[in-house]
Parts: sequence; C-alpha cells; structure tokens
Amino acid sequence: MADRYGFARYALRDGKGAVFTDGEDLGGSYPWIDRDGDNLFFTQLSSTVYYDDAGVLERRYADQCVPAAACVLPVVPADLSDAVENDEQFRGFSFAGLWSRGKVVQLDNLANNTDYGLGRGEAEHRLLTLYSGPTTDVRVGTGRDNGGDDRPPGAAENTSFIDSWENLFNHDPEARPTTVRDVVWILNTGKASVEVAFDDYLDVDGVIVSEMTGATSKVRPWSTTNQPTYLDGFVQTGPHRASYGGVPEIGNAATSLRWSVPASGIVENGGRIEPVALGGLVGKGLFLHGAGQALSYAMPAQGSVPEAWTIAMLIDPRVPDDGVTRGLLSFPDGTEVGLIGLSQLRYRRGNFTRLVSIAAHPLVQGQWNHLAWVVRDGGHRADLYRDGYLFSSWTNANQTLLECSRPERFASAGSPGSIRCGPGSMR
Repeated sequence: MADRYGFARYALRDGKGAVFTDGEDLGGSYPWIDRDGDNLFFTQLSSTVYYDDAGVLERRYADQCVPAAACVLPVVPADLSDAVENDEQFRGFSFAGLWSRGKVVQLDNLANNTDYGLGRGEAEHRLLTLYSGPTTDVRVGTGRDNGGDDRPPGAAENTSFIDSWENLFNHDPEARPTTVRDVVWILNTGKASVEVAFDDYLDVDGVIVSEMTGATSKVRPWSTTNQPTYLDGFVQTGPHRASYGGVPEIGNAATSLRWSVPASGIVENGGRIEPVALGGLVGKGLFLHGAGQALSYAMPAQGSVPEAWTIAMLIDPRVPDDGVTRGLLSFPDGTEVGLIGLSQLRYRRGNFTRLVSIAAHPLVQGQWNHLAWVVRDGGHRADLYRDGYLFSSWTNANQTLLECSRPERFASAGSPGSIRCGPGSMR
C-alpha cells in the first residue's frame, strides 16, 4: 500500500509522536480521505462543558441560557445526556498521512470552533463566562449536532461531516483560496468552510509549530472507550466524567523526522488553552494572564546544528506601554528575550545585556503583533523582524545569542567534530 497510497507511507503517530501499533484503534470518527489516498481527516475530541466529578455535577465555566431562548441547565449528573451535550469524539477536526509524515495534527481554524458538544439550536447554546472585564460571557455552541433543526437552508444536517474539493478549482479566481500560502485546501464541514494551509506541516525543518490547540494522546485514562485523550487540563475518566487538575499541554504540529521534535508544550502555573476559536489569530489561543505563567518545551538533543534558526511568535498584549519588563522567550543556554512595555526589547545572556528600541513601531495593545528572529553564525548574529519586515540586526563576534544548550563535541562519519545540541528547556 505504501507504494500506491501516501497515507501508508509513514507509521501513524498520535499528536505527541507516539507510534500506533498494527491494529490499534485511532479513536477518531467521520473519516474522509482525499482522492489520491494521501491524507485522512477525522474528528477526535469528546470534551464537554458539563461533567460528573465523583457524583457532583460540575461545569467548566459559569453558564447561562442564551437570552430569549428557553433552556434547561443541568443540576445533577443524572441530568446529563446526549440531548444536553454530546460526549463522543465528534469535535477536534484533525488529519494524518503523507503531508504530516503520519502524525495526527489537530487543525486550528473555525472547523474547530469549540471543544464542547453543545448543539446547534438556540436552546442548546450557552453563554460561558470565559473572561473577566467588561465582556465576560462568550456564546458557545454548534459543537455537535446531527439533527435538522435550526440550520440555514442548504446546510449539512450533520456538523461533523467532512469533505473537500482539495485544489481542483484553484484555476478559477472565484474559487481560489485567499490564504497566501503554497499548499491550501478548502475544507468543508457541517458547520464551516475553512482554508487549511499545509505548509508548516510539510516543512522538514520545523521543530516547534504550535497554533495553540491542545495536545492529544493515544494514552487513554479509562478503558471503556477508544477516544483519544485531550490534554487541556481536565482529567477525563469516562463519558461525562472528569475532574480538574491535569497539566495542560499545547500540541506541537511539527512533523519533521529530520530533527528531534518536542512532543508538546507544557503550560505552566495556570495558563489556559482557549476552548473556543476566538482567542487566536484565526482559531484558538493560549491565554497567559498571571505571574509566572509560561509555555515550556523540553528540547531533545539534536544530532547537528542548522545554518540558521528562525524563532517567531504572535503576541496580543493586553498591557500598556508601562516600562515593565516581561519575559518573552528563554532558551536552555540562558539567553533571554524580554519585552519592556511595548516599545523596547532586551536581549540578555549572563552579564551581557542589549536593549533594542522598537519605539518607531511599538507593539499595539489589544492587537496581534508578529515578532521573529533569524539567528545565524552560531549565535553571533540575530536579525529582528517586525510583522515580517527586517527591523534591526545585532552582530557581535565575541558574544553569542541563542546558541546550543551544553554543546558537546562528537565525531561521526562524514561530519567529524560537528556540534550536537544538548537537551534543555525552551520557554
């Protein structure tokens, strides 16, 4: 099959890179495979707003009915049923196959509008208190439904349905994707039509590609179901049964087999993976709202050092230009990049400190800002990019930034004396 169908080219791996054994259940539903047999799409999440925690009904967030819509809020675990909220793996649209080198990648777009199994009807939607401040409540719904009520004419009856016309009509300006990437498909589900850009998943040199969806694992905490585990901080122990207290993990959608890729990112000290697609640039986001909260990746040892590293991030600051230093990045070698207010960056490594003013184009509060660094010459040069444009360059022959952690000399055939990056943690 591997010679004919790309889907069989690589061993199937879960969202953290663990290989499925022959005959092991993937745990997904609603499979759809493309016309060349290269990529399989499916759903895989079963999270719910309401859950039974040791006989007590709990809700992940304070909830209300939608105004002018009559709904019945559950009170005790016996109230929970599929009519209240679906608890099967019918959310979390993902794919695996040739273009992900066998790895399961959960998509970050409006196909995954919510993690929860709330229905499509007005009475099935909920206002969830996700934030504090002037706007606290977010309307959440249409996570799972296969009924004919409350849907626009012509819409699919099943919200978990998957289909795509792939790139068949890209020659037609009226049907061409608007996403400015190289490999883009329009994916249709029963609740949205979205554009999926595969470029980052195809990148053989990607080490961390995190769009801020939660990580998924084939390691399951209970044995009565085949559903994958969603590592969003809630420890699920069965259908509609869970408790809070797990460590949230961010999925790493890097699929490279050339480099050793971190399995996931660990959310530290209470940061939150957004459960709905309104926290990120396109879909979900990571919400850091307190002191010490961070996202950490355990970097495995690498067998070689690339010519250059690109480090990029999108940040939506909700703070004023107050002159306070807040950490943006830290690396295993001790290098730190800090943001001072919204108009200055600080590079620091040991006794070395350099300040870079971005006052001419400061970060904008409450909007998405893109920062990127391209590090070359073994850490002796760092180019800063602001929203895609080269902003400044730092070069110093005597001082390195962002070099390998605990470099070790080693010799190997064809590459004597090269440097191997030792393990460490990147935040």
